[in-house]
Amino acid sequence: MRIIQSIVLVLTALMAIWAAPVTAQTDNNEIVLKASSEPLASVFKQLEQQTTYKVMYVTEDVKNCQTTLDIRTRSIDEAMTAIIGQHPLDFSISNQFITVTRQDRNDIHLRYAYNAYNYSDARIAKGDFIRLKEVSVGYDFPKSLISTLHLSNLSLKLQATNLFLIYADKKLNGQDPEFTNSGGVAVPMPKQFTLTLRLGL
Repeated sequence: MRIIQSIVLVLTALMAIWAAPVTAQTDNNEIVLKASSEPLASVFKQLEQQTTYKVMYVTEDVKNCQTTLDIRTRSIDEAMTAIIGQHPLDFSISNQFITVTRQDRNDIHLRYAYNAYNYSDARIAKGDFIRLKEVSVGYDFPKSLISTLHLSNLSLKLQATNLFLIYADKKLNGQDPEFTNSGGVAVPMPKQFTLTLRLGL
């Protein structure tokens, strides 16, 4: 009889532990996160490095999201709430995985609102820009110097292409307007450097 009572007590205790609400915590280690207008993906990596949790998300959902925070906590829930901030995102924690989803995936009304915003003129950016497209510097060596080398002429030229943007619409958030104008499927304009040596015999 005592054995049965002991078993019942153990089972009751286990069920109470299983049913109790749990606030995700780190293993007695504080989570210290500091960010200033950093992409969420970068802050998620910081969180993973300090904990045993893995953050799972769709890149498209967070690629334009940035956060600014300075927190010190032992609670994963508090850390994630601070990271996400005012962004339209939700998160759930299961075992050692944190799943981040966009709110409009779960709420049809938010989905309609997002689509209305996505196709409004608030998403339109000006396409004009000013770019330092090409710069070149050349040097022709004097004949007095190259005559000893038995050369008729010698020149050196350094050419740089697509060095940087001087002006573009701030709505592009640093994106290359030539890349955007091509539909987002082309390779962004690369920087190129060419060094040319011309010899005349």
